[in-house]
Amino acid sequence: MRDILRIWLILVIAILILNPAVLMAQMGYERPDADQPGVIPLQPVTPGQQLPPESTPVPAPQAAPAPFEPVRVFPDSPAPIIREQIPMNTGGAPSADQISRFLAGLDGFEATTIGNLALSQAWQDHSNELDASWANADRMRLNAMTQWAIAEIHPKIRRPRQIFYMFGGPDFLSVVTLFREVPTYILAGLEPVGQIPNLATMPQEILEGSLGNLRFSLRSVLEKSFFETREMREDLERGGVNGVLPILCVFAARTGHEILDYQYVVLSAEGVPQALNSGEAAKADGVLLGLRVSPGSPRQELYYFKTDLSDAGIAKNDRFMKFMQSRGTGSSYLKAASYLMHGSGFNGVRDFLLGNSAFILQDASGIPFKHLVSEQWKLELFGRYVGAVDIFQEHAQPDLQMAFADPMAVKPLPFGTGYRRDDSESHQIFALRTSEILAVPVLPPAQGIEVMPPGAYQGIPAQP
Repeated sequence: MRDILRIWLILVIAILILNPAVLMAQMGYERPDADQPGVIPLQPVTPGQQLPPESTPVPAPQAAPAPFEPVRVFPDSPAPIIREQIPMNTGGAPSADQISRFLAGLDGFEATTIGNLALSQAWQDHSNELDASWANADRMRLNAMTQWAIAEIHPKIRRPRQIFYMFGGPDFLSVVTLFREVPTYILAGLEPVGQIPNLATMPQEILEGSLGNLRFSLRSVLEKSFFETREMREDLERGGVNGVLPILCVFAARTGHEILDYQYVVLSAEGVPQALNSGEAAKADGVLLGLRVSPGSPRQELYYFKTDLSDAGIAKNDRFMKFMQSRGTGSSYLKAASYLMHGSGFNGVRDFLLGNSAFILQDASGIPFKHLVSEQWKLELFGRYVGAVDIFQEHAQPDLQMAFADPMAVKPLPFGTGYRRDDSESHQIFALRTSEILAVPVLPPAQGIEVMPPGAYQGIPAQP
């Protein structure tokens, strides 16, 4: 019996020595064979021979990762929100639209670096907080703004060729909520242009802090309907996401726009926009974003310029006003404009808007009411005017107070806007140039005007 066991052990040892693959298999390894995908077979090397340069093997196909389905519940949501699997990184460079969706807390990334970043808990929290903030803004103000504009403003105007929004900073959200599918929007403020961040190279801790700063910057317009200039300037100087460009991207993405491209611009002495490359962003006077609302829809343009609109500022640098003059007639939107055009220091921009607007939609902080009371304008009043807020008491307008005192001349306003967030204390002034009054019968909303989707201007042709 001992001889049989001794012979068996000798045979086993001989097999293991002659075929190490068996031993490797027993230990849980697989021998790399030359016919396995992605494996370079070893070649014998003669002593003294120089080794060839190494090649990077192609990785073998890996099994698909397990589904990633973290559950997040909004404070006011009746059901959990399930996030879908986001493709992992394959080395592709993210587009401006993908970066915008990431900053906006929206899903739907292609297989790029962003796909990995969006798996982090910090981004999931960022996404959920923005979802909740937007849902609240929709419920409290944005939906009402859209429906009011569709019923009260759109049927009375031609589709605007361009909208001027001076003193609004990066508040694309408000103007596009009221006037969707306009070919060109031109925004201006004192806030820096900024840059789209390079998310691939940003350290994780900086990215997390930057997403928090971004939400903090957005809180003012989402809660109050306007940006506070001093607060925003401080917010936009913190962290790796800075300037107004990331905010414009968030607003564009959250309002259903695809960002096709963006271009930093500098204005020539004649006011002509000239393109800069991304490395020259610090020299930019502004930025131009190309947008569309859906595949196949017309391209839209969104300009933002950092500029001093005071008379003194224009005297030092008139390139922006030359750009505006070259644009021709547009329409104007003004909100929370700090009553700047009520003094003597902003006559130039005030006169430009009065002379080049087919209509003006504003609150009392924009152009003084006395400049609109003329045969050139047909006026409509909405809401309730209760005077200027405390810090602007010197800009109270008795003539506007008297106009709002006539209940037959004032229509309801279903949302808060500007410095008055309460619906019961908010107002809008709609001034339509008399030469733009349409010879089209329009039924008032009370008689059953059909509610149309955003951007439907009752089949009225666009301005030439």
